[in-house]
Amino acid sequence: MIKLSLLIGWVMASVPLGSPYAHSPVVLQDTVPIVAPPPSPPAQRLIAWRAGPVECAGALRQPVLLPRPSHSIGWGRSERAATVTLEFSIDATGRPASIRIADSRPIYGNDLTATLAAARFSGNMPADRCRVTYQPIITDIDDAPREALQDYMLFPSGRPLAQEEQRQFWPVDGDCFKPTPAPRLRAYPDFQAIPQAPGTRSWSMIGFDIDGRGRPINLRVDRSTGNGALDKAAFDAVSQSRFEPRARRGCIAPFLRTGATLAAPAVPEALLAREKATCAAAGDWKVKPRPVYPDAFRRRGVEGWAVIGYDVAPWGQIGNWSVIASEPSSDFGQAALNAVRLAVKGESPQGASGCLTLVRFKIEN
Repeated sequence: MIKLSLLIGWVMASVPLGSPYAHSPVVLQDTVPIVAPPPSPPAQRLIAWRAGPVECAGALRQPVLLPRPSHSIGWGRSERAATVTLEFSIDATGRPASIRIADSRPIYGNDLTATLAAARFSGNMPADRCRVTYQPIITDIDDAPREALQDYMLFPSGRPLAQEEQRQFWPVDGDCFKPTPAPRLRAYPDFQAIPQAPGTRSWSMIGFDIDGRGRPINLRVDRSTGNGALDKAAFDAVSQSRFEPRARRGCIAPFLRTGATLAAPAVPEALLAREKATCAAAGDWKVKPRPVYPDAFRRRGVEGWAVIGYDVAPWGQIGNWSVIASEPSSDFGQAALNAVRLAVKGESPQGASGCLTLVRFKIEN
């Protein structure tokens, strides 16, 4: 009787009040299943960077030249692209020095320190405790200004634009690239005669049509970064060019000008003397450091150096490493540190401590 009561109680507990029967644990499906669509890919955004005022020890400092940073390609939610503050000093020649990111390294904007390295301030007015904050201006790729997309395509700081995004590069009402007209004579500017500050770059986009004889007509500066000498030289080069004899509309021709390599600041003599006087007991490198050039500085043609301090174990392993100094940016210090800590010295009876190694980053022409 007790067992029967427990069984009846269990059955009744499993049946909701008002239900004519208990729910079955097995459900037969006789309809077409509803399939959830795959998640949409993260939206791509074009990020421009706007520099705020430069302050040194709380006082405003007006730059003579402050290049525009490269555009970035962002993904996902826009708020991840936060403002970026750079700290630096200004040497006696007006060059920014000891550039570093004030907070954690940003997800985007890896070109900012290299851009600031190419800036210029008035000479003979050195300053410390300088700061500048860059504000991200974020636009969906589909809504981005055509000039901004052209700038990114000509000087990409990340992945190339997709084919559908590149279509915004070309005039929408033309037929010049269906297919591209074959050139008969192509003229070029004398780029070396066009002024361009070291570590900077500019571009000019010349728009034109082609008449039935293959001559460029209706020439115009379609878009430009504002280098007037490049605009004129590019305009003249297109006017002197010739193409296959077939009329076309909506042609464009880009011309790029990059400045000369910006040499690294001089290494202080005191650091050079220390570097030569240390670590003699450790011997030569068994595995030499292989530094990787910071990419943003390579693209802009900015050179640098770093001095790395470290100890050497008797079996040649490097340890206790640190960046003693680097110029013009901490990027070179980090790149040199990554290389030295993976290097190996030869074996020695007792190892060495207080070693210094100078790593130079030079661009080969």
